[in-house]
Amino acid sequence: MKTSRYRLYKSHRADKEWWVDELDEDGKPLIGTLMVSIDRKTVLNLWTDYIRLTNEQRDLFDKENPYWAEYLDNKHQMVTCLYQDKTSVSRDKQI
Repeated sequence: MKTSRYRLYKSHRADKEWWVDELDEDGKPLIGTLMVSIDRKTVLNLWTDYIRLTNEQRDLFDKENPYWAEYLDNKHQMVTCLYQDKTSVSRDKQI
C-alpha cells in the first residue's frame, strides 16, 4: 500500500492557509499537483476541490491568492459553460 507524504509550507508568514507538496518515494515534490490545507489536517486538491470549498475557506484562499482565485474561478466558469452547452445539445438531439 502506497503512503503519501506531504510537505506543508506558507508562501508568507502571515498566511492562514498552507501550500502542500505531495512527495514521491525519493522525497521530491510531484509535478502538476496544486494542493492546499486550511487546517493542516485536510489536504485539498485545488484542481478538483476549489468549487467545493466552503464560503469561509474560499474567501480566505481568494484573499491570500488573488491570481489563483481568478484563474480557478475562470476555469470553473468555462467548464460549467461547456457542460451546459453539451447537455443542451444532448437535449436537442432527443427531441
